[in-house]
Formats: sequence, structure tokens, C-alpha cells
Amino acid sequence: MAPISYQTVQRLITQEQVDGRTLHVVFTCPVSGHTVPATSTINAPPTASDQVKHRAKRAFLQSVRGPIANAIRQAFGYSTLGRMAGDVASQVAYSTTSARSTMAFSDTQKQAAALDAFRKVESQFVWSEENGGFVATAGQ
Repeated sequence: MAPISYQTVQRLITQEQVDGRTLHVVFTCPVSGHTVPATSTINAPPTASDQVKHRAKRAFLQSVRGPIANAIRQAFGYSTLGRMAGDVASQVAYSTTSARSTMAFSDTQKQAAALDAFRKVESQFVWSEENGGFVATAGQ
């Protein structure tokens, strides 16, 4: 049996989707077509540089939130429309500063998470010398 590595399970991966720090993977047997979904957390500790950038962006957006809303209110007047437009602009700036920063993950990080996901469901696969890779135990 070949050792479990990303290269030995890569051909089973038919779907990958990143949702926050969770990687959703669907493994499909090349012989039977049996699918097995699995998930894993992508390990990606933020770097000090990422943290500084995020804080600077947040501080900037918080500092311009009020002046932007006031400028929009002045442009539209203090009517209902002007107040609504200013409130919307203020809320957009607030939600941008409050939202979790989205992280871009490297291929290496995603591959490690996919391998971890496979290890969680590896009991549903067996190594096949005949096929030169893993095949699903279901339907065998």
C-alpha cells in the first residue's frame, strides 16, 4: 500500500470549496463513482504583517465613517432620503470594519487540509494495486 499523501488522494478530489477556514471536499471513487464528503479546518495562523494591515484598514475606515455619512447627508439634504443614504454609507463602513477579514490560503495550506479531510474518511477507502490508487470500499 502506498503511504497516504496528497499525491495519492488528489485524483479522488472532485470538489473543493473554502468557507471561511473550513475546506469542504468531495472524494469520488474512480471505479464505482461512490462519493464521500469530508471537511477540515485550514490551519493558517495570521502573520504579524496581516494583523497590522487589518488593524490599519479598520482604523482608517472607522475614522472616515462619520465624515462620509455627513457628506452624503449634506449632498442629499437632511430629508428622509439624505438621512437614509447617510445611514447606509455609515452602515457599510461599519460592517466593513466589523467583518472578519477573508484570508487567502496557499495551495500548500489547502492541500494539507484536503489530506486531513481524507484521513477522517480513509476507512471508506482501500488501496488498490490493480487501480494504482485508493478506491471506495462501498460497492466493492
